[in-house]
Amino acid sequence: MDKLLISILFLILNNSSYSQNLCTIYGMINIDTNSACSNLSLRNIKEISVDGLDEKINLESNGKFVNRWIPTGEHKLNIISYNCYSTYYIDTIKVSFTCKSDSVIRFEIFFAPDCPFDSIPKTCPHCLNEDEVIPIIYKKSSFWLRQKAKKNKIILLDEDYDTCKPLWYCRLHQQSI
Repeated sequence: MDKLLISILFLILNNSSYSQNLCTIYGMINIDTNSACSNLSLRNIKEISVDGLDEKINLESNGKFVNRWIPTGEHKLNIISYNCYSTYYIDTIKVSFTCKSDSVIRFEIFFAPDCPFDSIPKTCPHCLNEDEVIPIIYKKSSFWLRQKAKKNKIILLDEDYDTCKPLWYCRLHQQSI
C-alpha cells in the first residue's frame, strides 16, 4: 500500500512540475469577407505551427485552433496559407509570443491576404521567361497606347483597376500574372 501511495504521489508531483513548464495557446482565425478575393476561406490555410515544435496545429472548421503543450520561452506562431488568387503564391503570418509557466495565450487573427499582383514579376512563374512578360494598362486610352497594344507590347483593358488585378501578362502562356 505504501508503494502505491508513493507512486501516486510521485505521479502527481511529477505531472504538476512538468505542467508548470508549459503554456496553452488558443486561437481564432477570422476571414476578411470584404477582401478582393471572393473565394477566400479557411481552406486556404495550409498549415499552423510553432517554430521549434514538430507537431502541426489542427485548424477546426470554425477557425479555432488550440495547442496545450507549448514549452516556456520565446516562440513564433506561423500561419501559412495559399493565396486565394493562385497556388503559386503563399502568404505567411508570423506572430511572436512568450510562453510563461501555466499561462494561456489567446490569438485572434484577421486573415486578409495581400494581393499577389502587387509585386512586379521579372519572369513568368510558369515558363520563367522574362521576354514574354508585358504590362497590362487599365482604363487608359491614347493613340500612343493603342499603337503599343497593336504591336503586342502592352495589353489594354477597358475596365477600372480594382483593388487587386493582375498588372502583367505572359504572351507565351496568354495568361495574366
